[in-house]
Amino acid sequence: MIVAYQLYTDETGSDDFVKQPWYADYERETAALLVEPSEFRAITPQWIKGATA
Repeated sequence: MIVAYQLYTDETGSDDFVKQPWYADYERETAALLVEPSEFRAITPQWIKGATA
């Protein structure tokens, strides 16, 4: 399992990421290596290094 986190300023950030021209190629080229397709979830960070309250 690979877990990757990306931080966006709003919920459209992940939508913009998967709409990049290269993303469909990436999914197609890695599909045989994966048990299932990529999964995206939105979470609320509990702590961000260097952030001030």
